[in-house]
Amino acid sequence: MAPKTYPGEFEQMVLLAVLRLGDHGYAVTVRRELERHAGRRVSRGALYRTLDHLETKGLLSWTLEEETPARGGHPKRLFRVTVRGIEMLRASRAALFSLWAGLDTILGEQ
Repeated sequence: MAPKTYPGEFEQMVLLAVLRLGDHGYAVTVRRELERHAGRRVSRGALYRTLDHLETKGLLSWTLEEETPARGGHPKRLFRVTVRGIEMLRASRAALFSLWAGLDTILGEQ
């Protein structure tokens, strides 16, 4: 049986931000969501590299929306987490919960 692999910390944060945003999962809103919920500032370049990497892995997909004058005639990409991405997040969450179980006394409750 092949070992399970999980997305890295930042990849998981990006996937979760896209999930939270639903039909508003654009790069700009993903950046805001990461800052608001994770306190993490992210450069555009780092975010786009991660979004592209997640797409290559089959964990994320995107569609182009129509160009608008407000964007200088440029379309924008709407990102969505794929079924495979959701399955990967569930598996990762289960593994982390299993590892965290029973450690409250060692780590201290907060």
